[in-house]
Parts: sequence; C-alpha cells; structure tokens
Amino acid sequence: MKRLSKEEIELLPKEVKEKIYNMLKSYDGAIIEYEDREYKLRTYIGITSNRASDYKFIGTVYAEDIYTSEERAKNYEEEFGYPCRVKLSSNLD
Repeated sequence: MKRLSKEEIELLPKEVKEKIYNMLKSYDGAIIEYEDREYKLRTYIGITSNRASDYKFIGTVYAEDIYTSEERAKNYEEEFGYPCRVKLSSNLD
C-alpha cells in the first residue's frame, strides 16, 4: 500500500485532511480512496466485487507520521477517556 507523505497529504482537499487528522486521533491508520466523485476514508481494506469507473486508491496515512508521541497519547486520552497504557511511537520524535 502506498504510504502518503506529508507533501501528498497537503495536496488533498481541506475537508479530507481534516477528516484524516480526526480519524487518526482514534485509529493508527487511515486508507484514502476516491470513488463516485468523492474521497472516502476507511480504517481497513474491504473486498468489493465491483467499483465505480472513477475508483482510485489514493494511499494510506498513519498516526505516527502526523502526530508526535506526546500528541498521540493526548489524543488517545481525549478520545477514550483514560490514559494509554502502552508506549506510542512517532516518526516525528
């Protein structure tokens, strides 16, 4: 799967970037696809028997590429209501 760089993420529409950042507060990764003239975000790959003619896999984004370890721990606590019990990593530390 193609891992999107920060530069590639910045090229996406603003509303898509906001959805990605919000999704990555709760999940470790997000899969971005384009289909039926809109961007779609998923946390998993699903098997589908058919796709729209404009379907395109955009790429995958990971929380460790967007948030520092400290930010990830804070997001976890805000999203789930209790502190994370494992050490979170980041490529930004």
